[in-house]
Amino acid sequence: MGANKQPYRNVAVPMQGTSTGNAKELVGYFWKHFGETDWVAVSNGGGYCRWQGLNDSVVKWGKEGEYIKSQKGSALRNVKYFGDTQMLFSDTGTAGLNVRVLLDNQIFIASGPGIRVVEGNEYAHLAFLNSRIAAYYVRMMSPKLTIAGGYIGQIPVNDNIYSSVVLEKEARLCVELKRKMLSTRPNNIEYESTYIQNISGNLLNDACLRRKCYTY
Repeated sequence: MGANKQPYRNVAVPMQGTSTGNAKELVGYFWKHFGETDWVAVSNGGGYCRWQGLNDSVVKWGKEGEYIKSQKGSALRNVKYFGDTQMLFSDTGTAGLNVRVLLDNQIFIASGPGIRVVEGNEYAHLAFLNSRIAAYYVRMMSPKLTIAGGYIGQIPVNDNIYSSVVLEKEARLCVELKRKMLSTRPNNIEYESTYIQNISGNLLNDACLRRKCYTY
């Protein structure tokens, strides 16, 4: 990686997420809580997912996390950094390190810890963390399936990587392609019914054109 390599924690901060103390009651699917203002979008971690995704959940937050504060064993963590956090990862890594973007107005909890970029471009960071190199280092350091932020912080990196325009461009493309795929699935916050309508409309137009061709 060159002579100027440094630990990843020098250029970004992997952070623990909030522990709700009662996920069964305080975390749910977004489609079950339409119009309920106490519930906010949350990254709930889950399985292996890179670039974007696993955005099907909401958490009962209320005013300044009031519902979580009332739970025994709960812990609000890194709340002041919610607005400055760009990425998150799944804390279980059976298939390796997997990092994705944090959506606007979305918060993160314990099962989907956050990463706050301090230096460089967030998309270049995203591309690097989703690379085989980063996954290799984490596998070397972590004897368990759990991926802790401390392991990510020890990955060596240099400025040619986390500020790379090429990596930024490629990561943006990956995120956009993933978003388009998710927009076709109703169980994702990214779902867009207009996308399906456009596809249906195009199919109908194609059918009409073919019919005209056959007619003439």
